[in-house]
Amino acid sequence: MNIQTQAHKEIYYSLIGNMLVFIKLTNGFGNNLFQYIAGRLLAEFHQGELILCPYDENYYGIKYFKELNLNFNNVELISENMDQVLVTDKNYLEFFDRKFNKVDLVIDGYFEDYSFFLKHINKIKSWFTPVKDINENDLVFHLRTGDRLFYSAHYKPSGEPRVSVYSIESAINKINFNQLYIVSDLPKFEIINMKILKSYKFHIDPGKVSPQLYSWALNYHNTLIEMLAQYFPKFQSSQIHEDFNLLRSFRKIIFQHSTLAWWASFLSEAHSVGVYGPWRPYKENTNKNLSNIPLPGWYKWQ
Repeated sequence: MNIQTQAHKEIYYSLIGNMLVFIKLTNGFGNNLFQYIAGRLLAEFHQGELILCPYDENYYGIKYFKELNLNFNNVELISENMDQVLVTDKNYLEFFDRKFNKVDLVIDGYFEDYSFFLKHINKIKSWFTPVKDINENDLVFHLRTGDRLFYSAHYKPSGEPRVSVYSIESAINKINFNQLYIVSDLPKFEIINMKILKSYKFHIDPGKVSPQLYSWALNYHNTLIEMLAQYFPKFQSSQIHEDFNLLRSFRKIIFQHSTLAWWASFLSEAHSVGVYGPWRPYKENTNKNLSNIPLPGWYKWQ
């Protein structure tokens, strides 16, 4: 049901009698999972209805909520004349202190803080369909590149990547495994030229890219592929929900700064999870504690 006016809202309340929890979705499905799970926890606490609010009616992320069988009602816009209470990262926990009556809550933030979710881990896991086949002996590495290949913050002034190829190799070599799997947003696992790099389309548009950044990105891409090729990995770059579920199926996981991989690991039964730390050191306004979550088997690598 599309709830765009106060009249629609009153009709909706007369039908369900509950509050509405709106989630203002950002770009990036891993980011959306933080927002969705924060919003759903609130909606269930207040016995409310969950409404996803994409910034674009054609936003790709809605498809993957459906593919993962995650419950929601969708709406295009939030009417300005609704009584709205803004829920942010800073005041989120306050909304579990008391009940609210017929007040709309608007989830507006990133909610990248493990303390919001850790005590609810079993409930959150119950929302997701269990994976069928668990991989005990192999290692999966989530290679998040995409738009980040072209952001200057991911490189040192010299052009060297802040997460070096050597550090990735070292982290992999410390783990005992049979077969390496790579799950990535790269279209293919191959050495490429500049023409191919410039033709890549990712789910987030990096915008205008300078010639220098293209040069750095190409060098990093090919050096990384060349290093990883020594393990003769099995490579998957598929639909987001398929990649997400494959990651969840492993007992041994390693990843860099990926919110999608973080949630896949959190929702898995993995006994070894390596996350690069500190979390996004090049980004000032993000929570650093995602690489410090006190779960058995989780550790930081650099």
